[in-house]
Amino acid sequence: MKNLLLFVLALTFFKCEHNIQEDKNIDIDYCEEARKHISECIGASLPNLESCNESFAKSVLSQECKEVVEYIFN
Repeated sequence: MKNLLLFVLALTFFKCEHNIQEDKNIDIDYCEEARKHISECIGASLPNLESCNESFAKSVLSQECKEVVEYIFN
């Protein structure tokens, strides 16, 4: 019984380790995500961006739609 419990714990650990490694390999395109966020906030699609500042895109993603709309239209 003890061996079975150790086996299950070991299996769970290795499965979690595998998921952590997969997550590290995922690259987020912050500029594309920011474009999508802005589109959702204003209710219109935006064209693809030719250039983008990644840190600005991250700040856009951290804002609520109300803040995004105020920034754009004020």
